[in-house]
Amino acid sequence: MCVSYTHLVLHLKYKDAYFRSKGWESEWIAMAIELLHAIWEEKYQPLDKNRRLDKDKKRVFDEIDDWEGSFSSSNDELNNYLASPTIYKVGNPILYWQSQAHAGLASEAFAQMAIDHLSCPGKCLAYIFL
Repeated sequence: MCVSYTHLVLHLKYKDAYFRSKGWESEWIAMAIELLHAIWEEKYQPLDKNRRLDKDKKRVFDEIDDWEGSFSSSNDELNNYLASPTIYKVGNPILYWQSQAHAGLASEAFAQMAIDHLSCPGKCLAYIFL
């Protein structure tokens, strides 16, 4: 699925700030973000079956032992990304997401979603601007 809003929102230089700068109505921006959340939750977000429930924790340090990196494996990862500032000097956003996943700064699933949508052929994006 190649949709322009996903490409723009997952590009670190643009995110949802691009839509605001172009005068999109706030409802349209909210819908674009909601649709991206739906894609994330339906196709990419990992199921977290191995996590222990808080009520089952018996030791004080279990939460630390369960920590898997600096990213959140919930849909909050998308919210955290959207809340972070844009990065204007990104040479290659695909390489950026690959390095973030490799360094453990983004989950493999979130980075893959960004890579998949940023890899959309240019021909697909041409329809957006016609």
